[in-house]
Amino acid sequence: MLRTRVGRFVCEVMLEDAMQRSVTVRHEKIEIKFAIPNPLLHWRALTFAEKEPETLRWIDSFGEEETVWDIGANVGLYALYSAKSRQANVWAFEPSIFNLEVLGRNIAMNELADKIKIMPIALSDCVGFSRMKHSSTQWGGALSTFGVDYGADGKPLATLLGYDTFGMSMDDVVAYGFCPAPDHIKIDVDGIEHIILSGGQTVLRTAKSVLVEINDDFGAQRKMAENILKKAGLTLQEKERSIYTDASGSVTPNVFNQIWKRTN
Repeated sequence: MLRTRVGRFVCEVMLEDAMQRSVTVRHEKIEIKFAIPNPLLHWRALTFAEKEPETLRWIDSFGEEETVWDIGANVGLYALYSAKSRQANVWAFEPSIFNLEVLGRNIAMNELADKIKIMPIALSDCVGFSRMKHSSTQWGGALSTFGVDYGADGKPLATLLGYDTFGMSMDDVVAYGFCPAPDHIKIDVDGIEHIILSGGQTVLRTAKSVLVEINDDFGAQRKMAENILKKAGLTLQEKERSIYTDASGSVTPNVFNQIWKRTN
């Protein structure tokens, strides 16, 4: 009994200690503090300025105090940078139960509660409950999906944990008055980007720019996303592959951040 109690106490102390660990990262003149309770999040923080330089350049192009939707915010790396560097009003959409606590901690540590609002729902093309599926249960993990059985490459996703949660479309979020229409939209959700875009065709018609991660090998996703964005009056301006896409340093072939902008 004693060993069980002692072991439980030690585990609780270690968990609490992990959640208190943080690192401060500087990019240009902006300093951001990140919670790093595990090696994955430490890696995310340390590679913040080099993993997706095109995303940082895109954010740097925003006007002051514009409205930004970060769809698939994870633990808030780019939401935090948008709020700090451009004083953006950010709506961070993140349905993962594993990422929400760290996202909240990051917002609080950087004193950005007045600038970043957490939307703990999934986005899709309709309103209702569906299955949220995770291939990882780590803090800061990615490769999850909502309402479908496939992942970022269009192939079946190996699921470790699943639960039903609520989802809405982008257009419904605005129509029901939950969020103002965005000036800029970032979508990185590992596979259902095209479905989210299909549920936001009204919102897209007024957005100034969209950054969306697309796997060129996932043909149906690529074609559908391009058709929707072009129909909304947006033009592809930039298409960049990240230097590396996971903590092992490997590059995922043919996965690109596409940056679309309104030119008229």
